[in-house]
Amino acid sequence: WRFYTLVYLLKKEETEAPYFIKEAEKLIVSAIIGAKQMMCDGERACDIDKPIRKMLSLNSFDGQQRARLAYPLGNGSFYPDWGDEGGFSIAPGETRRLKTGMVFHLIPWFIIPGIGGIGLSDTVVVGPNGATSVFDCPPPLCITIVH
Repeated sequence: WRFYTLVYLLKKEETEAPYFIKEAEKLIVSAIIGAKQMMCDGERACDIDKPIRKMLSLNSFDGQQRARLAYPLGNGSFYPDWGDEGGFSIAPGETRRLKTGMVFHLIPWFIIPGIGGIGLSDTVVVGPNGATSVFDCPPPLCITIVH
């Protein structure tokens, strides 16, 4: 909700966003809130990723979280490409621990077969008792219907 814009074009007969967009929004907002609560100083990245990935898997539209949950921002955190190679990400198997002051781009999202991707994001700073957003705006996705 902080970085990406979702565009979904309604079919002529549709009067509101399809169920999977509404369901995805609820799951992704819950994932962002849950991840921020777990992103504490000393936590292993994989121990944050696992429960959030499980939460996101509880969808009715076969959406899949295929990539990392978050990647770092700031000095020394640049990747040679958009892949995960060599970088510190909140992802399965990443055993490094978070430290207070680290900044991450939190990107829970789904690949929906036959549709594409849908996701929201937040940029957060790790603290001793969880992460806080660097932005001050409400979490819901804004869905506007125009006919």
